[in-house]
Amino acid sequence: MMADVDSKNSTINPGYTISAPPSTTETRQVGTINRRFIQSPAGILTIVAEILAFCGLISTEALKTQNWWVAGWHSFIFHEFCVVTSWLFVAIFIAAAVFSLDKFFNIKSTVMAYILIVHSAFWTFFLLVSSSCMATNTRYIGYGYSAAQASTAFGFLEMLSLLGVVVSIFAPPFFGRQNTSIF
Repeated sequence: MMADVDSKNSTINPGYTISAPPSTTETRQVGTINRRFIQSPAGILTIVAEILAFCGLISTEALKTQNWWVAGWHSFIFHEFCVVTSWLFVAIFIAAAVFSLDKFFNIKSTVMAYILIVHSAFWTFFLLVSSSCMATNTRYIGYGYSAAQASTAFGFLEMLSLLGVVVSIFAPPFFGRQNTSIF
């Protein structure tokens, strides 16, 4: 017979056994769909950012086909770079998070959350700068003005969505809620 330590007065009570509580952690294999990420606010906002990036990509390419040489060409090139690369990297991150590729590379869930925070903050900053530069130069565009405005608007909306990802990961501890793992 094993003894159990009483937590109230630290005495040993014979006849009781110590057993670990049942494990509540979920083990996922590589390739299985991570429903916790998809259903979390950060996951939903990341997917929304991907959709907005795709819409911004289409608007940017429509502007490029309508008006090849625009007055604010350098800001247009920078905005196009930010929209295309953010679309690509957000898509790669969503695929890695949804299909549990972090388990394949043996990355801890806290490290994956920090990667998501840094990734979202990085693209939030660059989309803010590129959309602001694009917004100041849309008045110089003659033909294709609406495509430039749409691309700028989608850039700002994607920036707000990625900012929401960062806030949704940082906010729960400040409001006294437990921050559950999404990976």
